[in-house]
Amino acid sequence: MGRTPKTLTPSLREAKNYMYFRGGRLRFGKLTMQDTDLMLVDAAPADPFRFNLAEYARQLVAGYSKTLRTRGSSPTCRTPTRSTGRWHP
Repeated sequence: MGRTPKTLTPSLREAKNYMYFRGGRLRFGKLTMQDTDLMLVDAAPADPFRFNLAEYARQLVAGYSKTLRTRGSSPTCRTPTRSTGRWHP
């Protein structure tokens, strides 16, 4: 029959809330990745990850980024809290 796809193993296994992109080409803002290895991580794992494509630049600027040994990237995004509307510290 068909091939069984590989199991995706996120770069940062300790992350709770994240979006992981692996393989292919990804355009994200001004960044273009070939053989993509990108993991967007929530800075506040106690609540749901509220990534917002319209606000992604603000979320990335409020957070920080790690370059992985695989030469991939793992930005940590910060989002405003639901109760106060303020950005997580």
